[in-house]
Amino acid sequence: MRARNGDKMGVLIFVLLTVAVFAVLGLLQRLVERL
Repeated sequence: MRARNGDKMGVLIFVLLTVAVFAVLGLLQRLVERL
């Protein structure tokens, strides 16, 4: 099963966005705990 190039890019962007959101949430939680 080979996905088209566009589909693969969409999935990659979705995964990157999800990881970025979790990273930001983790940083915010760490900053809040420090206050």
